[in-house]
Amino acid sequence: MDRDKSNAALLAQMYSNTKMAVENINNVMSKVRGKSMITELTAQIENYSGLAARTSDLMHQRSIPPRQPGLMEKAMAKFGIGVNTLIDSTDSHIADMVAKGTHMGADSLSQAYAKYGLRCDRQVADLCGEIIDYERKVSADIEKFHR
Repeated sequence: MDRDKSNAALLAQMYSNTKMAVENINNVMSKVRGKSMITELTAQIENYSGLAARTSDLMHQRSIPPRQPGLMEKAMAKFGIGVNTLIDSTDSHIADMVAKGTHMGADSLSQAYAKYGLRCDRQVADLCGEIIDYERKVSADIEKFHR
């Protein structure tokens, strides 16, 4: 696979990952009760939005149109969040859901990086690494709300 295709594939995964994170956090936000957890999730939304914007900028520089996550993907995530919070809507359970979601996101992005990263432009590879590191940090940090 050539550099342009590798850039496009990894950037698409990065963009989808960051946009879904914002979407999923927004879906649980209304159920969160604790002020410190609301502050934490709000900061995550801001950070993920910034990472999505930076990814979008790199896509535009390379004439790659950013695509929003699909409706089915969004619907499935929203349904899963709805069912999970119907069963248990405590902040502790929501923190556990966020931790698992960010861990899964980091894992999937790490797999994409392993597949495409070495053939990508340095800017793309570096931002991908930054997103993975942020997700690993968020996954660990949110655990403080899981009692």
